[in-house]
Amino acid sequence: MIGQRCIARTNIDLDEAACRRSVDRFGLSGEHDEANLAIRSLDVEPMGEDEALAMHGMGWVGDFEVMRTSRTLRRASLTPVASPTD
Repeated sequence: MIGQRCIARTNIDLDEAACRRSVDRFGLSGEHDEANLAIRSLDVEPMGEDEALAMHGMGWVGDFEVMRTSRTLRRASLTPVASPTD
């Protein structure tokens, strides 16, 4: 569809307190604009390099080794096991 907007309708349950905070923080006119901003931020408008670099030191705490290990263990648990008759 060139030149036309595709609009989908859905019903979603939202955290009202979080909605109020983000509507105020971003100056949005309501939940409709808020949902559109969230979807576009996640899908249509990926974070640029400058934005990613600006997040340095924002307080993320995690252990990559634990994350990698748990991912490997999950993947290993999905590996089919040969039956004794094979």
